[in-house]
Parts: sequence; C-alpha cells; structure tokens
Amino acid sequence: MSTPKATIEALRAAGLARRIPEFHPKPLPKPRNGVNAFVLQLGKLYFHYDIPTVTSGGSSKGMVNYIKTKLTQFDQKHPSIECIISRRPRHHPCLRGVYMNGKEKVICVKNFDANQIAKKVERLRTTSGFKVKRFTSGKPVLSDTPSPAGLWDPLTASSTFQP
Repeated sequence: MSTPKATIEALRAAGLARRIPEFHPKPLPKPRNGVNAFVLQLGKLYFHYDIPTVTSGGSSKGMVNYIKTKLTQFDQKHPSIECIISRRPRHHPCLRGVYMNGKEKVICVKNFDANQIAKKVERLRTTSGFKVKRFTSGKPVLSDTPSPAGLWDPLTASSTFQP
C-alpha cells in the first residue's frame, strides 16, 4: 500500500491529475470554553459510602443502589469525569466534586434514593465550583423620566406579542 504523497506523485506523472493539493493537517487549537469546544469543569467525582448492614449503614442504601445500577451509564456517558468510589465505614454517604479551578463541592446524600442521587450528580456535573452570586444589587431602578409606553405586562399585551 503506497502513501498518499506517492499516489499523488504517480497521478501527476501520468498526467491524470493536474493539480491535487497536498495535505497539510492544521494543528488543533487548545480547547477553551466558548471558542471551539466546551470543557466540563468537573474533573473528579468521589462517591463515599458505607456498606449497609442490619445494624448500621442504612443511610447508604440509596448510594449502593446508585453505584450498582446507574454509575456505569454515567461513566460511559461522561468519560472526561473521573469517578472514584471509596468506602467510609461509620460515615454517611456523600458526593464530592473536584473542579478544574481547584474548588470542591460536597453534598451529603444521607437516606437519598438512587434517583435523588442522580439529580445531585447531575448538579455537580453542570456547575462550575464557584459559589452562586446574585447578579443584581437588589435595588429597584429609579428614573426621572418614566417610560412613555408605561410598564409592560404580559397579561395586557396585544395578541401580536402572545405566543
């Protein structure tokens, strides 16, 4: 099997190819959020649990059920997130998310079922690790000149604005 460059040269020599451009692969840019790709901020996800027994560990039943049934699907769906399972005897189960920016979030999932734990795992996956901040200052907007159209209300808007 010949190389692509040798094949192109053979076609040019035979006169079958007038101009075939040479292949020059472009280097891929570094992934940055919002430019060419989206990089998930969650790097590692720890699943801490205790094995439920008759006398203790009842709060970890949902975590053990989640690990047995849904964790493999989550791991296959999100290969960029490293999932680490560790047993912590005599402790309540918790999820610990470690983010690329160095932040950590810990969520206690004591007595949660597998579906509730799946929602918490999804919350850790989609957040950035920073604390939630208010965007507004909480103060109302004051103006010397009121709007000539008045305040807009979706209930009294004309039918052209309603879906």
